[in-house]
This record gives sequence, structure tokens and C-alpha cells, in this order.
Amino acid sequence: MKITNILIAISVAATMSFAGKNVAPATSEPIAVADYTPTSEVLPFYVALGLVGAKLSINCANHPHCHYEDTTYGGLLRFGYDFNKYFGLEGRYARTFWDKGPFGGTPLEHFGLFLKPQVSLGEKGNLYGLIGYGHTKNLGNGYRLTYLDKKWGVSAGIGFEYQISDKPDRKGWNLFADYQRLLLKSNPDLNMVSIGVRYSY
Repeated sequence: MKITNILIAISVAATMSFAGKNVAPATSEPIAVADYTPTSEVLPFYVALGLVGAKLSINCANHPHCHYEDTTYGGLLRFGYDFNKYFGLEGRYARTFWDKGPFGGTPLEHFGLFLKPQVSLGEKGNLYGLIGYGHTKNLGNGYRLTYLDKKWGVSAGIGFEYQISDKPDRKGWNLFADYQRLLLKSNPDLNMVSIGVRYSY
């Protein structure tokens, strides 16, 4: 009986000793985590279609005052991959088929693979260069075939693109215009100007 009374007294004393103290309730602080927004990977592939004007010009052999040139028009296909905003790789195929001038024209076919250094001009503009190796063929006949049959060689160019869509990093639709020297070392001179539209995935 005494032992029971002693245990009750100890319990009452312990309860009274904690009654006067403010015990802060346990709180759980939120754990700070880095913000993460899942995004889908945007592949930097693009394809473009355009209209071209190609000009062939040559000085006639053994006739210092004779100069021949003609211009033909056609289409251009561009396709490429941008490794980053400074550098890409591009393939091109161009074919002319519409003649101009009283003597007709010399239709040309050109394709090649190009390194594409580039630099952004503002938020929507992009200036790019082209340097690579290509094949150019004269699709004409008769005496024109002697000017240019089939030639492989270094080709180069420069161009400008302007984004017309609201997607970041020049994705979506872009307008473009560029100039290309189809063969840096050739006789006749072969130059091409193109305009068109590009779509980036």
C-alpha cells in the first residue's frame, strides 16, 4: 500500500513539473527542392524550300571582247542539323529548269554538303556562312556542254534567316535569303541566289 502511494505521488509531481513549461509543438519545415519543369527535347533538325536564280558567265575562248552569260531559275532544297547556335551542318540540292533570254539558258544541277558557321543578330535574326564540297552539272546541250560538263569542287556562300514564329531558339518558321558560289574555282563563273522558307523542328 505504501509503495502504491509513493508511485502516485511521483506521477503527480512529474505532471506538475511540466505543467508550468511551454512546450513548443513539433513542426515540419518544408524541404527546399530545386524547381524542375519537365520539358520535351527539341531536336535541332530543319528543312527548307526556296526559289533560285543561277547565273553562268564566261569569256569566249580566243575572243577577248566576247562574253557569254545566261540565267536560269528553279528550286532549292536545304536540310540540316544545328549542333548549337554557332555551328551546323547542311546539305543542299538545287535544280534550274526555266530559261531566260533570247538564246535560252543553261539549266544546272547542284548538290553538296556544307559546314555552317552562324551568329545571331538580335532575337530573331541569324547570319550564316557556307563552306563545303559540291557537284555541279550542266544539263544543257550543244555547245554549252563544252563550258561545263560535271565538276566537283569547293563551294561557299553566305545567307541570312529571320524567324517569323514565336518559338525560342529560332525554332518554327524562318524566312531566308542567301548567295552561293557554286564552284569557287571554275570557268565559267557559276553563282546562285536563293530565297525561301525554313522550318526547324
